[in-house]
Amino acid sequence: MASLRSRHWVGMRGGPKSGGAFMSRKEKKSWGLEDLLSVVGFVFELLRVVVNALRKRDGTIEHLRRLLKEPDLVDQIFDLIVVKPVEVVKSAFSALVIYIQPSHAELQRRFDLVVSDFAHANFKPINRCHDVSHATREVGFEYFLMDHSDSYEEVLVKMNRQNLRPALYEEGLFFAGKYPDEQRAAPIIILGSIWTYPDGCRRLACLGGGENSKRSLFLLGIDGYTFGEHYRFLAVRK
Repeated sequence: MASLRSRHWVGMRGGPKSGGAFMSRKEKKSWGLEDLLSVVGFVFELLRVVVNALRKRDGTIEHLRRLLKEPDLVDQIFDLIVVKPVEVVKSAFSALVIYIQPSHAELQRRFDLVVSDFAHANFKPINRCHDVSHATREVGFEYFLMDHSDSYEEVLVKMNRQNLRPALYEEGLFFAGKYPDEQRAAPIIILGSIWTYPDGCRRLACLGGGENSKRSLFLLGIDGYTFGEHYRFLAVRK
């Protein structure tokens, strides 16, 4: 509690001089009862919402105390609340998708270049894609683009804010089959399925242009990797 008071005290001393949000004592004295009741009412209403959310999940005060101990958790919550329009979604496509993972030989017939590891590949949907239907159907696609570099997890969070989910491995393959020239322009990342190597390393399937504009299918490790702005992520609107 002492450290919390210290932080507030620094802010209060610096606020009036720097034009910040903290008010001087003179300004606080000018508050009327209506102002005070308004603030108290807002705090009470906010607390009521938080408590009700905890009860629905059988939570306790100990869960709430995590907000005081885990700054990263607070950042995650406010990242969801305060949405910044930094991502851009462009281009609409559709393709008939059959949810079967082809053999390595079949992949070699579909693409000009295929990484040899695909002979042993076994992609699994990520957690947020487990409920995606595997019934043969027409699927609509969009590109999800970033205006700066981000990690795998960060891209998924921001994609979700746009009401999009990442395309699955099978979906990416049928997209590539219907629109073969798309991957020649820039790499296309398929985020919705992961192949975990025996050593624990996680890999994504990626569509690339390859040498001399040849269409390639390659793998990209995501552990500790940061995606650059030139990547395009294949997405499906929820």
